[in-house]
Amino acid sequence: MNNWITGTLLATVVAGAVTEAATGKLAERELRHSIEVFRNAGDERDLGAIDSILHKDFRLFAYFGDATNAATMDKAAYTGALRAGKIGGKPRTLKIVSIDVRGSHAACRISMESAELKFDNYMHWVKTERGWQLLNDLTHAVPK
Repeated sequence: MNNWITGTLLATVVAGAVTEAATGKLAERELRHSIEVFRNAGDERDLGAIDSILHKDFRLFAYFGDATNAATMDKAAYTGALRAGKIGGKPRTLKIVSIDVRGSHAACRISMESAELKFDNYMHWVKTERGWQLLNDLTHAVPK
């Protein structure tokens, strides 16, 4: 009887761990896709895609070169700058440096590079009913 209980408990724990690992891998895969959508939307100035990926409370904090003060934008300012052609519109390579998923929240570090600029980004994402959405982007852009 004790072996049956022990076996059942062990099977339940293992099944839970396997399910959790699979869920974590799925979340990471979805997040990687969202990061690519973000990059592509900026490169192509795709306002529909960027609107779907930015959280309603999105904030950008951008340092350019040796600047000591950040340029800041909320979602409306960011999409407006994209629409006006002040940002984006240049293809960038993407490297995902790290991803740390904790339930419905994630922290990522990425680097991107266009013909003119190198970007290092620290991003915070939130899983919503619409999928992963970018809540905060701290970026440092350096001319090449």
